[in-house]
Amino acid sequence: MIPRENLIPWREIEKWMCVHCGYCCKEYDVPLSFEEEERLRIFGDVFVKGKLGVYLKKNETCVFRKNGRCAIYEIRPKACEKYPFFFREEGEREAEFEFQGKRFFVYVDKNCGGIGKGEEVERVIEKILRRILLVV
Repeated sequence: MIPRENLIPWREIEKWMCVHCGYCCKEYDVPLSFEEEERLRIFGDVFVKGKLGVYLKKNETCVFRKNGRCAIYEIRPKACEKYPFFFREEGEREAEFEFQGKRFFVYVDKNCGGIGKGEEVERVIEKILRRILLVV
């Protein structure tokens, strides 16, 4: 679980992009849905059972981090797709984000190396929400 002091409201950053720094691969456990576990099963023994479900295995870093990159970036789990953004049902006003008539509270891990780079953060959040909510 990410420490609360590491999270800042999305409005505090202007841009973001994944710079493949590997911070998230080293620091966080990746929970998997049943569907993700089934999809990634083709890679063999890459799972570990936790108290609350199944996670990707880690040694020093995620088992899929190879040569400074994610080997499954195009089919990575939703938890990885969402990082460094955390979506909540409640929160402070500065974190409020409306998308297709729904209200979310979006926080960002301030330790992510991609903050300040890439495209406007609103567009990134919208893309993530479209993918995770499967909105066309």
